[in-house]
Amino acid sequence: MALITVHRLTKDARRVTARVGGVVHDLGRVYNDNDLTEALRRAGVEEPADVWDDPDIVTWEGEEAHVWGSGLPRPPVT
Repeated sequence: MALITVHRLTKDARRVTARVGGVVHDLGRVYNDNDLTEALRRAGVEEPADVWDDPDIVTWEGEEAHVWGSGLPRPPVT
């Protein structure tokens, strides 16, 4: 079972949670890949982009991975 869950799209954001020691922690709502990177970094993931697509670590519920508010993948904001 994955440790990080990126939940279904709600309007223009997705909620992210992390399961640690059987306890689920809310990491907040994210609006794009950059927000997801920051949420995972704050949760202690050293290389967030390396785990986004690892199904052993991250589960994407509902929409496909990296799909955000428009219903389409959004490029990272630079």
